[in-house]
Amino acid sequence: MQQQTIFLSIKNGGKGVPYGGADEDRPDGSRNFGFKNLRSNPEEIEVIPEAQNVPALKNALRVLNAPESPFFTIGCEKALQKNDLGYQVNGYLEFAFNYCELVADAQFYFKLFFDFNQWYWSQQQQAVQFVFELEGAQFLDANVAGLTMSVWIATSSLPTEELARSTWEAAIDLIVASPSLYSVPDDNPYRRIY
Repeated sequence: MQQQTIFLSIKNGGKGVPYGGADEDRPDGSRNFGFKNLRSNPEEIEVIPEAQNVPALKNALRVLNAPESPFFTIGCEKALQKNDLGYQVNGYLEFAFNYCELVADAQFYFKLFFDFNQWYWSQQQQAVQFVFELEGAQFLDANVAGLTMSVWIATSSLPTEELARSTWEAAIDLIVASPSLYSVPDDNPYRRIY
């Protein structure tokens, strides 16, 4: 079993948001379906291909794109793998602050990571590894440069597919339950992206 860890990394490079999808599958069988503005179109959460049959991921998309949330989601993915030790689920949830002034300043993302790290160790831990990854982005609809945060979650190899899936979903639920996600006051002076 892997050690329970939480990392923060910064990915070199960047992307434009929104971004288009691809017509062909990647070599690993996954596909880029493109950015969906779920804040403006919450009904699309039910048809996000990556979230099908993953209730915790759908819930995370609902919570992070809710009108009272200071965030919006950018992408998500999950994958089940079988190996000699059992089953493992890997995936990510990517989001950004929905405010031009916050998305452009890494210190707000660092605080999210730090606060989650402090809170997580006071909870019942899962057999997972969290990697918080910052990446540069150009938010085209708002004409602002900033950052996104992906939270990559990988379970340990577990004896059953059901246990691997439920462990991964519990980790997604922990991300959404973290009090650090709700520390931006509603009456802030910031300019919204969506």
